[in-house]
Amino acid sequence: MVVQGTEPDYLTRPQELTLPETVPQRFMKCPICKKEVKLGDPEMPFCSERCRLIDLGMWSAEEYRIPGPSVETAPKPEDEDDE
Repeated sequence: MVVQGTEPDYLTRPQELTLPETVPQRFMKCPICKKEVKLGDPEMPFCSERCRLIDLGMWSAEEYRIPGPSVETAPKPEDEDDE
């Protein structure tokens, strides 16, 4: 039950993930510059907004490809009435 005038719990919680000090810190590498990034960092999996924007630009320029068989577009069949 929510009492009027109080905010729900999800609005007051911090946006950043915080782990207890007893849990060892886990890191991963930024896919762009290879710096270490904590798993709870706000820009994760990137180390910064700059690396995030570089990655976005690479996707929009179609520099990334998902592996798979090449898809050929079939030629359009010509109308038979043109003969």
